[in-house]
Amino acid sequence: IKNLRQPSADFSIPSGQVRRFQLNGVSLEATKFVEARSRPSLIPMAHSLVLRSEPVELARVNPIVAARPYTYLYGLGHVERLRGLAAHLTSTTMFNCIIKLNANDASAQPLVWSRKHCYPSEPVFVPRSDVEDDGYILSVFFDSMRIASCLVVLDASTFKELMIAQLPSPVPLSFGHAKFAI
Repeated sequence: IKNLRQPSADFSIPSGQVRRFQLNGVSLEATKFVEARSRPSLIPMAHSLVLRSEPVELARVNPIVAARPYTYLYGLGHVERLRGLAAHLTSTTMFNCIIKLNANDASAQPLVWSRKHCYPSEPVFVPRSDVEDDGYILSVFFDSMRIASCLVVLDASTFKELMIAQLPSPVPLSFGHAKFAI
């Protein structure tokens, strides 16, 4: 804790990696069989695969594809790291963009939403249909120049900004499932 409260010059927090963890030798059918019999099971060791090199934190997927194969994920990142300017960051630099990544195609360019002096919270996916990336991305962001918070609504497919609604008061930065009601 001391290192987090008073970091030294060489202290840094490593960037997150986009990884997919897979259980070795467990099929979906086997999992359902064990659950149906209410028996405890031994879970074999898992392995992970690094899917993308871009650093992303607090990644989310469309809830329709949760715990199933998926293509797209949405998370928070740093515009500077995406541009290869990581030297400009410190361990206290806040996330300043929302990222959409294709987890199955490392050559696909990420889609990014950002605004200068704005810091988003964890993105939330709201489905519009059964298509994986057809929906809305919601995030509350703090605008440090205006000392105000806003709700941004993005088209999940194109990352086009659909709406920004100013909130009645500033919302402290958080990384847990945003702070708004629909």
